[in-house]
Amino acid sequence: LFYYDEEYDFEGMRNFVKRHPSIRPKLILSVCGSSAKIVGGCRGCMEFCFTIKGHSAHASRTHLGRSAIKAMYFITEAVTGWCKDQNGPYRTSCNIAAVHAGTLRSKDVPQPKSGDHPTKSIPQMRESATKVPNVAWTHIDIRPGGPQVTIQAVKNVIEKALAQWNDIQNIKHGEHKPATLEMFYPRFEVSGYASPENSFKAIEEDFQKVHKGVFADPSEHGYVDVAMMASRDPSCGAVIMSPKRGNEHAADEWIDIESLQADRDGVVKLLSRYKKS
Repeated sequence: LFYYDEEYDFEGMRNFVKRHPSIRPKLILSVCGSSAKIVGGCRGCMEFCFTIKGHSAHASRTHLGRSAIKAMYFITEAVTGWCKDQNGPYRTSCNIAAVHAGTLRSKDVPQPKSGDHPTKSIPQMRESATKVPNVAWTHIDIRPGGPQVTIQAVKNVIEKALAQWNDIQNIKHGEHKPATLEMFYPRFEVSGYASPENSFKAIEEDFQKVHKGVFADPSEHGYVDVAMMASRDPSCGAVIMSPKRGNEHAADEWIDIESLQADRDGVVKLLSRYKKS
């Protein structure tokens, strides 16, 4: 299967699985790069952004305001800490990709529609040294290590952390001025997979010259969209295998020629055996 956009929105694989719901392979080989190591699973991937609205005040009387920046920091620390505790079957990673904060120019924050790019949800704001910032927006990328890490679970963490922060402010300042979650936009959410033991033995043998018995930890790799096919059948063996390469995603990325030839031989062996069967 040859398709496009395997790196970000996964349009090619999304289109294929949608058009062919009955296809449930028993064995999958993905030639997505893995640095000459065999990878028998992958983490999922989710991307979302949200906006916190606080209360502005003059910089000389900060206790009268509720800083959206401080609230956002408290929340992102809670999300990062929660993700760190989610380690089954793989490690969950959390990346705070971008943060914009300041004083809100308009009354309302934008509410993006499905399919919009996250940047469309950034509120119009200005920087002002004399005012407590009353709006903060952040963009987060999480690689779930297991099925318990979902968009809804993370949103629950955000809401709980925001409530805790508001309680702390009420105790410190005595005036109820809660910060609020004004916008939560889940851009996408896809699940990972873990291949059953020995489910891809044939591929492992065919590509022995490439990976040389070295297995990679899926916790150190990103999402691979063959997960959309592998997750249809829990007995499916899916493996990621490619030639040795260096300086990935850079202008001078290279592939080891000897490893490339060994990888080619592995593909020929696999297809020849498939043809005979």
